[in-house]
Amino acid sequence: MQRVGVFLFYDKDGIVDGYIDHYLKELRKVTEYLVVVVNGKLTPEGREKFSKLSDDFFVRENVGYDVWAYHDALDYIGWDELKKYDELILANYTLFGPLYPLSEAFAAMEDKKCDWWGLHRRYENRSITTYFGKPLKYGYLPEVTLSNFWVIRKKLLHSYEFWHYWANIPPISSYIDACLYHEPTFTMTMCDAGYTFDTFDGESQRGVYRTPTIQGAYDQISRLKVPFVRKKAFYDPNGTLDLASDVPQQIFKYLAEHTEYDCDLIWENLLRTVNQYDLKNWLNLNQILPMDYSVAKPAHTAIAVIFHAFYIDIMERYLHNIAAFPEGTDFFFTTDTEEKKAELQKLLLPYENRFQITYSLVENRGRDVSALLIGCRDVVLSKKYDLICFMHDKKGLGSQSAYTNIGQSFSDCCFENIAPTADYVNNVVDLFNRQTKLGIAVPPPPKNADYYKIIGGSWASDANYPNVQKLLSQLNISVPLDPQKPPVAPYGTVFWFRPNALLPLFEREWRYTDFPVEPSANDGELPQAIERAYSLIAQGRGYYPSVVMSSSYAEQEVTRMTEIAHTYVDLTMKHVGCYHFLHIATNQFSKVLDAQSMPIAVPQKSPNVLKRVVKACLPRFLWEFLRKIRCRIKGWTYIPEN
Repeated sequence: MQRVGVFLFYDKDGIVDGYIDHYLKELRKVTEYLVVVVNGKLTPEGREKFSKLSDDFFVRENVGYDVWAYHDALDYIGWDELKKYDELILANYTLFGPLYPLSEAFAAMEDKKCDWWGLHRRYENRSITTYFGKPLKYGYLPEVTLSNFWVIRKKLLHSYEFWHYWANIPPISSYIDACLYHEPTFTMTMCDAGYTFDTFDGESQRGVYRTPTIQGAYDQISRLKVPFVRKKAFYDPNGTLDLASDVPQQIFKYLAEHTEYDCDLIWENLLRTVNQYDLKNWLNLNQILPMDYSVAKPAHTAIAVIFHAFYIDIMERYLHNIAAFPEGTDFFFTTDTEEKKAELQKLLLPYENRFQITYSLVENRGRDVSALLIGCRDVVLSKKYDLICFMHDKKGLGSQSAYTNIGQSFSDCCFENIAPTADYVNNVVDLFNRQTKLGIAVPPPPKNADYYKIIGGSWASDANYPNVQKLLSQLNISVPLDPQKPPVAPYGTVFWFRPNALLPLFEREWRYTDFPVEPSANDGELPQAIERAYSLIAQGRGYYPSVVMSSSYAEQEVTRMTEIAHTYVDLTMKHVGCYHFLHIATNQFSKVLDAQSMPIAVPQKSPNVLKRVVKACLPRFLWEFLRKIRCRIKGWTYIPEN
């Protein structure tokens, strides 16, 4: 069997990741001649790779998507030359694999009586008449084989119909056009001409999943033994978590336990190309760890704890967190005055027989962030430690409010999810040892009282996003960013990390003058940008972040988040009614809010003396209460006065 292969590659930065190396090496085993066609640009390293991994390759302008790339590649090979081959493979970069030897897939399909076959089937749906708002050519969505991997057999390959199709394909200007005018048109044209197709995944998933290659991806690779998995199974920008469940993690677990495929090849590409917010949600990067027993007691892991102590009056609150670390842990305490240092030494005297404790003075400029980056820079760069836990005492809003428990709840959220007990600390260390791509572990964002605004993460001040962009650029870190998608940050700046994951941040020589003078703002400045950049730097270094929480806190988290979700769904139902998927209902709710966004204020009349006198005499709450009543009677939207 003589096969020729065409492989389409595209990456917006022209970078060829390791999964492509593996793919092409395996593709070479089942082809006699392999051509790679590159849409867009290609790095010098990429050119070097393709020169070794293919028989020939060329770079073309990124127009026409995969359809016109295949068209140009077929012309490049030549139609007379194609007559020498029994089969043609058209494949592209949107798949991870092969997970199993390709020879097995070809052997499994050998007895299938068809003229071309693919990996994945998209089932017919006659109820769908438009696709992303565009009318479908045939009036419905026909059954097709996805064009990510096609094997064209001899009868079709050497036919007039096949040549005529590629000689007359229309311009393709978008992904939607490719879906509308290529896969359905090719399928219907060839079927109308009397040719037949089949797919490796068969028909057993019909009616089970809306998109079998995404929601049913685990079933495909485990039960059906499909040799590839779509990249979209790990993150689909047009998909919904309503349907995705825990599929990506199931896939990772299966690949690690039942195949020889290197999962790091998948991580390398995802961490470089997918926004961190989406990675966390699609891959469920949350870890719930027990507090009262250890999964394992890790040995030979060098741990350092860096603790910045500013509020000495509340340090006793954290003694049980300090005691949770294993004997032999190195502690580095920083503070800003000799008096505080003396109090710290007195308070921690009982622990000096368990830990090696070092005390140092830092300037109170940049707070905990400068204490870590400047005061303890040498600790991180020493290469002595496998893991470092950073902590600092925290009052939060409690220092500005009559209710100190608000800030204490935030502090508890940080500390009781980072180091509440000795067993929990062992479990965190074990987690890092097992998950070699885990670079930083952070507590969940707080959601009590005024902190509810941070649910799911937050850029907070408008200045933080551009400040983070600037910082990452200075550190030569490139990761996908989106002002609508906050990072998995350690809000509160209490977290675990691998020194290598944050290395660029510590290699830079920071100065105290880089930070704002105290008293500084609590948002929109360099410390807040660094707080949101920690996990992004780790991602740029090839590591993922994870939210860790204790089993005890997870119980509270479920209760609180269920309450919040119920409130949100109740509001959505009230304004837009019930929809098939929550994300659709959310979009409708957003449209309703946008339509009502025109400000409707109480009509402004000429100020009169009586109004000014009454307003001056009444307490503000009573004045606003009366205004609310008036607005309700008049049917106006109430807007508080400044």
